[in-house]
Amino acid sequence: MQNKGFVKVFAVLLTLVCIYYLSFSFVTSHYEAKAAKMAPAMGQRYLDSMKNERVWMFKTLQECQEYQLGLGLDLKGGMNVTLEVSVPDIVKILAADNAGDANFQKAFEEANKLANESQDDFITLFINSYQKVAGKNKLSAVFATQQLSEKINAQSSDSDIEKVLRAEVKDAIDNSYNVLRSRIDRFGVAQPNIQKLEGSLGRIMVEMPGVKEPERVRKLLQGTASLEFWTTFENSEIAPYLAEANEVLAGILAEENETPAVAEAAPAEDIVAEELAGNAEAEADETLRAQNPLFAVLQPVQGNGGACIGYATSADTAKVNRYLSMPQIAALFPAEFRPMWGVKPVGNSENIYELVAIKASSRDGQAPLDGSAITNANVSYDSRTNGEPKVSMSMNAEGAN
Repeated sequence: MQNKGFVKVFAVLLTLVCIYYLSFSFVTSHYEAKAAKMAPAMGQRYLDSMKNERVWMFKTLQECQEYQLGLGLDLKGGMNVTLEVSVPDIVKILAADNAGDANFQKAFEEANKLANESQDDFITLFINSYQKVAGKNKLSAVFATQQLSEKINAQSSDSDIEKVLRAEVKDAIDNSYNVLRSRIDRFGVAQPNIQKLEGSLGRIMVEMPGVKEPERVRKLLQGTASLEFWTTFENSEIAPYLAEANEVLAGILAEENETPAVAEAAPAEDIVAEELAGNAEAEADETLRAQNPLFAVLQPVQGNGGACIGYATSADTAKVNRYLSMPQIAALFPAEFRPMWGVKPVGNSENIYELVAIKASSRDGQAPLDGSAITNANVSYDSRTNGEPKVSMSMNAEGAN
C-alpha cells in the first residue's frame, strides 16, 4: 500500500511538471498566433516588443520560447545549413608574407587538389606536400613569422608547427562558432541547434526551426566581419538631410500608393499599446506614418554631438536600408555619406540598434584603414573606471599617420 501511495504521489508530481513545461508552449503559441493575424512586419515587431515582457510564471516571452517543447525541423519546418571555415585561407594567413614562397605555393596547390579526393584534412595534406617539396623540418621557414613569434621560431620542428597550426585553426573555428551563435541569438530563433561536425575540420551545422525568412538568415550567417577605421559625420550635419528625405519619401510613397505598415521605433510598452489601440487611434497612426514614413521606422537623434543619427528596431532596419538606398533619397545626402548599423543593441534593449553616419571619403569607397594597420593589441584594465577592460593597440607607420 505504501508503494502504491508513493507511485500515485510520483505520478501526480510528474504530471504537474509536464504541465508546467508544456504551458510554455501554449503561451508561446498564443502570442505567435496573435502576431500571425497582423501584417508580417507588424507581427514581427509585436513579438520583438514582447520579448522582454513577463508573460507567464515570471518568465519573459523570450524565456518561454526557450522553454517551449522543441518540435524540430521535421514538425515545424525551418532551415538546415552547413557552413565551413576555410582552413586553406587560415593557413595562408598564418604564413603571412611568406605565402609567396615557391615551395609554399606548390605544396598549397597540391594540397588543395588532394583535398577533394583524400579523407585526410587539409593541414595533413599540406604538411605532407611541403615535406616532399622542401624536406622535413623546413616549415619554420614559412611560419616563423612575427604573428607567430611566441609559438614558432627557426628551430621549431614540423611536428611542433603542426600542433600550432591545428591550435590556430581550432581557435578560428571556435570563434566562428561563437559568432554564429551570437548572430542567431540576435535574430531571435527559438531553440536553434548549432554544432561542430565531428570528423570534419571546420564544418558547422546550424538547424533553425520555424524560420520564415530564409534569405535574411542566409545573409546574416554569411556576412563577413572585418575591422575597419572610418571618419564620421556629426549627427547635426546629417539631421537636415534626414528631414528632407522624410518629406521626399512621403511624396514618393503617396504616388506609389504605398502606406508603410510599420510602427515608430519606441519603447516596448509604447509599441504594445499601439498594437492594442482602437480603430480611431490606428487610423490616426496610419496617417502619421504616411506623412513621416522614414521617421516611422527610424527615430532620429535629438541634439548635437556624436555620429549616431537614429535608432530602429531590428525588424525595421531592412526597411530603413531600403528607403535610404532609393536613388531619389540617396541623391539628397552628401556623396560621402554611408549609413551603417551598430553591431550590438543599444543600452539594455534587446532589439534596438543605432545608425551611424560614416564618411566614405576615399576614391574607392573603402575604409581608410583596416585591421592590417594594427601591429599589436592587448587587453588592459582601467583603474580610473573601476577596472573596466579596454583594448590598447599599436599601429604601423600608415596607421599612426
